[in-house]
Amino acid sequence: DAIESIPEVLEVEIGGDREDLLEIVVDPQVLESYGVDFDQLASLVTRNNQLVAAGSLDTGNGRMALKVPGVIETIEDVMSMPIKVDGDTVVTFGDVAMLQRTFKDPTGFARINGEPALVLEVSKRSGANIIETIAQVRELIDQARPELPDSLEIRYIMDQSEEVRDILSDLLNNVLTAIVLVLIVVIAAMGPRSAVMVGLTIPGAFLTGILVIWSMGLTLNIVVLFSLILVAGMLVDGAIVVSELADRNLSEGQTVKHAWAEAASRMAWPIIASTATTLAVFVPLLFWPGVVGEFMKFLPLTVIICLIASLAMALVFLPVL
Repeated sequence: DAIESIPEVLEVEIGGDREDLLEIVVDPQVLESYGVDFDQLASLVTRNNQLVAAGSLDTGNGRMALKVPGVIETIEDVMSMPIKVDGDTVVTFGDVAMLQRTFKDPTGFARINGEPALVLEVSKRSGANIIETIAQVRELIDQARPELPDSLEIRYIMDQSEEVRDILSDLLNNVLTAIVLVLIVVIAAMGPRSAVMVGLTIPGAFLTGILVIWSMGLTLNIVVLFSLILVAGMLVDGAIVVSELADRNLSEGQTVKHAWAEAASRMAWPIIASTATTLAVFVPLLFWPGVVGEFMKFLPLTVIICLIASLAMALVFLPVL
């Protein structure tokens, strides 16, 4: 119950569990000696374990049905229940039966390393962060550990958060590799000075995209990181065009301020048009229906936000810088 109270947890299924059961064993010989059969005994228990209608209560705003609960609330109620009266002798349920604690027949079993085990299968809610969810579950179990028997051994198996964490780490490394490769190509084509200016576009656009995604309450997941890899090469297009024209203006003797301002002004509409055509490809993906659409919406969102940020970097940030 404590684990299921975590907001991100949908349900917890228990494997290898056997529910407690109180079993009433009736002695047929004793029952026969009192002249009572099993059907009479079962009927007696049923009649005394039901709600009995006791009329209704009219409150003025409506009518409420009243019911009196049966007499069976505890085991003592069952064992002291009279089943037959013979003169001055009252035969109770406890005279013909005995009570013992046992377990329900198992419907399955769980073993870990050949040893009997109790397995808790935790399922997260749709859209919940699996890494944060598992972290909260582990923290809750650690807090409850002092209250558990010392002989109880706790193991975490099939922890999907570890796989997700490894995938995210690999994707993050791929993002960094993509950035380095793009910068190498820019340096080879434009030289170190222009490459530094153009290279600022990538982290600037990435940072803007991540901040906007977080502000929307979304998470930095696998699709977002894949989208960053996909868009990395597109972010420098506008900056390369503006930087190249600014360098040409500088070679013609213009001042730095005028060269960059004129380059940004002259190339604004071509860069905007180029970015708009790219955005037009990804915008329809925002309206992808169903569960797949909910999962894949991060791709167009990330690409669109980063491309708009790169446009601002190329036309505003670089000229001002």
